[in-house]
Amino acid sequence: MSGYTKWLDGHLYELQLLYRYYDRWKTAEGLLHQPAYADWQDSVKREGESFYLNLLYLDVSRRLGEASGTTTAERAAFEAKVKVRFYDEHTGLYRSLAGKSYVSLDGNLLALDLGYVDADSDEGRALYAKLKASPMWTRGGVPGSATVGDYPKAWLHLPAKLSGLSHYHDEMHWSSLTALSAKVAHQRATSTSRGESSTASASWPRATAASARSIAAGWAMRCRVRSARCSIGRRYRSAGARASCSTRSPRRATELGSLA
Repeated sequence: MSGYTKWLDGHLYELQLLYRYYDRWKTAEGLLHQPAYADWQDSVKREGESFYLNLLYLDVSRRLGEASGTTTAERAAFEAKVKVRFYDEHTGLYRSLAGKSYVSLDGNLLALDLGYVDADSDEGRALYAKLKASPMWTRGGVPGSATVGDYPKAWLHLPAKLSGLSHYHDEMHWSSLTALSAKVAHQRATSTSRGESSTASASWPRATAASARSIAAGWAMRCRVRSARCSIGRRYRSAGARASCSTRSPRRATELGSLA
């Protein structure tokens, strides 16, 4: 028995209580509704049903299995509801908020990384291709821009307004999202190499190296780009807060490379 399994067995009751806490946030349709400023994009008033929250809830439900108090059929039904509620056939991506046009990088990357969408399926390949073509991947020449569609100014909380970080959770880049983009790109390249000849698959190590360079560049971005926004970001970082630089200047961003 692994240490992880031992820990899980020893804390299963607490995990079940935590899982059941979210029952109070379920809508009549059975999806989770979040209050304003409740998820990691907490500088904007993201209120309602979000793809990010419901995807994570589904993943936990799958991992707990019967211990979640749900049946296989119930989990499958929840999965189907998530797709109906958030998938946008026009863009080929998952909307960030139900009923809104915003699309965020986090949930779409996790859909591939967590196996909600089979990365090796036609659907998975199409989702990955749409991600690579989106501004969340191409803006500034490096993946990591949080959201397509700028949030309304009325949604911003006061600290974001006062600090001038009005695009903190839409246009700005996040190194964590750059890293997750690299992970998904590596998985995609590795998967592709398994189905191709050895000559063709030789390209994936180069793609992985480019991914690693992009991760390093994402972390170094705040120090390398000398701008007012980065100065604000450094002050936030020195205070122990999460910080990010805007890479809205293509001339500065082209040196950062791109992922596979």
